[in-house]
Amino acid sequence: MSALPRSSSTLDRLSPGTRLGRYLLGERLGVGGAATVYLARLQGPLSWQRMLALKVIHPHLLGDPRFVDMFVDEATLAVRVNHPSIVHTYELE
Repeated sequence: MSALPRSSSTLDRLSPGTRLGRYLLGERLGVGGAATVYLARLQGPLSWQRMLALKVIHPHLLGDPRFVDMFVDEATLAVRVNHPSIVHTYELE
């Protein structure tokens, strides 16, 4: 789950190859009413990398504190779930 960008203008420019924090975006996997999910690569120390799905809140919702709180609550609950058929949540930025 993730990344709350610093500004909505950053979100407006997202496309494959864009770096968002520690993540390099790949293709867009899906779009919903609240967020877009991208295939992303996390490059770690010593050249390891991890492919993952990165959920990014839509720019027009960043200005709504209630919605941002709901997004954070969703991540807080998702991080507690551990099941082989459900994606893992690693962090929220």
